Amino acid sequence: MKKIYLFTNFYPYSKNSENFLDSELEVVNQEVLAEVYIIPLHKEQFCRILPEHIKLCDELAETTRLRKIVVGLKMLYSKWFWKLPFSKDPPCSVKEIFCAFKYLYGAFLIKDFLLRRKSYFDVEGIFYSYWFNHTPLGLWWAKNADIKYKNYPIYTRAHGFDVYERNVGIYFPYREETLRNITTVFVVSQTGCSYLQYHYADYKDKIKLSHLGVFPIVEKYVDKGKISGDLSFVSCSSVIPVKRVECIFKILNEYCQKNSQIKITWMHIGGGKGLDNLLHLIQNCADNLIISIQGVIDNSHIRELYRNRHFDIFINLSSSEGIPVSIMEAISAGIPVIATDVGGNHEIVVTETGKLLPLEFTFEQFEEAISHILRSMSQYRKSTLNFYASTFSASENYTKFYRDLIGK
Repeated sequence: MKKIYLFTNFYPYSKNSENFLDSELEVVNQEVLAEVYIIPLHKEQFCRILPEHIKLCDELAETTRLRKIVVGLKMLYSKWFWKLPFSKDPPCSVKEIFCAFKYLYGAFLIKDFLLRRKSYFDVEGIFYSYWFNHTPLGLWWAKNADIKYKNYPIYTRAHGFDVYERNVGIYFPYREETLRNITTVFVVSQTGCSYLQYHYADYKDKIKLSHLGVFPIVEKYVDKGKISGDLSFVSCSSVIPVKRVECIFKILNEYCQKNSQIKITWMHIGGGKGLDNLLHLIQNCADNLIISIQGVIDNSHIRELYRNRHFDIFINLSSSEGIPVSIMEAISAGIPVIATDVGGNHEIVVTETGKLLPLEFTFEQFEEAISHILRSMSQYRKSTLNFYASTFSASENYTKFYRDLIGK
């Protein structure tokens, strides 16, 4: 059986980071597609229970402080550090210089680990980075430095921030060199795929589309009956600036003020650095708006909520996205969507699944989107499920992806 070495940021050690790997690895385990070894960069107290054919290597995350200092010094004395200002795409601001140091160091840490722990890896295996960040660069350096890894292909996924890096205030050093020396970049959205192909046209054949997927929450929509309120919304994301959860509250609050004759409920699932500010903000809400902030809950609980409770509309007002797994789960439960037209949202929020809004939408556009969905609610319940099954099925998408990795 092929051995795939999957490099993550936290998974399986975080409750709210890289959650969507659960579905991917469950498909791998069910279909026995490969033997996967997960190598996280960071480690936390919480750890998920992994399926049978999925192994865990903690050694990168447990790199000692002394070793990290040694790696940092190696970076500072390397050609890669000193030639960065003269590279084809140098950092252009103080912030980008700090990003360059951070991600160069990360790449050196990956390389150092692979060269120190050669005995852990088979003579022939597959490198797979979950993010198109510093990790593929470090994998290439290790492959170039030791014959042990000569036959290892290097694959990476690319999602949102790691596609539109500078657009979201991030800089990755030596991106073109990385693309030149790895095997394939699998982008989760067609929009992101086209973006990378345009900006790195010399390597467009290495950049391919590979949608993520989720398991169905319901096979057929059954009305669960309304929760308290005449109209119910649900959202699910981290409470961080790019997700604009405060914007969700403000527009729903305005909608309530202008439609005082109805009661509206809004449930938000997710936590983050902006949670305290959000909790303070929602204290001044309209009398007819009932709010439930769930914080971070595990994915099985989210799916249970969608299965057993009635929600009219899922809402996402982010300023940047890849294709949100949260929207995939909403449509797999038959919940239509209102979302901003950013990133790959237009690939999942289509005629069958909901309504798109411009990034800087007006209240009138938001109000019309709600009215449009409510007018065709029974049809949306069916068409969202059909669209999900044809485009974002975990079983279909992940089976194909791993067969691409192992060459079957």
